Amino acid sequence: MKVIALVAENVKKLRAVEILPTDNLVKISGANGAGKSSVLDALWWGFAGKSAMDPQPIREGEKKAIIRIELDDLIITRTISRKNAQDVHFTTGIKVEKRDGSEYQKPQFVIDGLLGRFTFDPMEFLHLKPDEQFEALKALVPGFDFAASAAADKTDFAKRTDENREAKRYRTLADGISLPAGSLKLERVDVSDLTRRIGEAAQMNDDIAHEKRQKEKLLTDAEEAADEIERLEARIGLLRKQVVEAEEAAAAITVRAPIDVAELSAQLQQADETNRVVELRETKHNHEAEAQKHEEEAERLTREMETRRQEREAAISKAKMPVKGLGFGDGEVLLNGHPFKQGSDAEKLRASMGIAMALNPEIRIVRVREGSLLDENSLELVRSMAAERDYQVWLELVDTSGKVGFVIEDGEIVSEEKPQKGKSNG
Repeated sequence: MKVIALVAENVKKLRAVEILPTDNLVKISGANGAGKSSVLDALWWGFAGKSAMDPQPIREGEKKAIIRIELDDLIITRTISRKNAQDVHFTTGIKVEKRDGSEYQKPQFVIDGLLGRFTFDPMEFLHLKPDEQFEALKALVPGFDFAASAAADKTDFAKRTDENREAKRYRTLADGISLPAGSLKLERVDVSDLTRRIGEAAQMNDDIAHEKRQKEKLLTDAEEAADEIERLEARIGLLRKQVVEAEEAAAAITVRAPIDVAELSAQLQQADETNRVVELRETKHNHEAEAQKHEEEAERLTREMETRRQEREAAISKAKMPVKGLGFGDGEVLLNGHPFKQGSDAEKLRASMGIAMALNPEIRIVRVREGSLLDENSLELVRSMAAERDYQVWLELVDTSGKVGFVIEDGEIVSEEKPQKGKSNG
């Protein structure tokens, strides 16, 4: 579906223009400020409506603008109105008719169903950053949610980074533990019995020491008592009795041999060393288990990301690329297997034109604002692609010769390039 006629009155800088395209390449030329861009804006606004319009879409000093677009099967009439010439607010109305004169009840709904990505300008695509080109080209892969896939990858990538960091930390901890030879055969020793026995032995030795001191004291008392007998005859009887009693008491006490705790202490020391090695072995095992757990989780996340990558590539592989060699890289558009920006000017222009056409399968129109940047070879490429694929390319050119395409001057068409015999007019 292409434009048969475009009529625009009081749209931006336009007074009144009527354009009847006779070729696939529709050139709109003139000096800067003459109203060329207003023609392309009128064409776009006629389809898209108020949401696409500038804040001041009506020519200064006028109250009403009209856009009429005749297509193969439809006629679209868009009106833009304001109460007076100074009013900044405006309203719009639309009527969509069939060729037989019947009107659609939901005109904008009908247009939206055909519109596609009519805003796509192949020249603007050439100037986009790689990630912006990638975003634009994703429109050719319907049914695949790139944003959700990228968000899931971002989340899993962060999780995988954490898992790998934890795995590395535990692996480092495990590797930092050196075990003596034969440690794997050791079993943990219960030291509570040895500790108890050492405690009991220590208590018994304290009792023995006390008994020894007590006996020594009694013997000393006996000696002192004997000395007292010699010095104090008056108290001989009493002191002798004390001697007898002390000797009897001493005789009743049997001093036991002390218990040797050296062997028990050696056993305890050996048990502590064994338990230390066993604990090191268990700690190493736990670190290795933690490392393995995080490594397995990292591997799972990697598989998830790989699955999404395969799904993304499968969706992309099913997409019909408009130009041979055009494809998706990692966040950028590829052309013949290389980043898009590395292609030749002709290759990039051909790809951009192909994308623009693929994004507008119903309304077969492409707008190019920066047509003046195209040399003769590029213009011929645009013309041949438009003819080959049966698209209509509306091209804005800065030209003051008055001999190129539809020439705009002060908002009106002042001349029109006539087709030459045997050659399309462009």
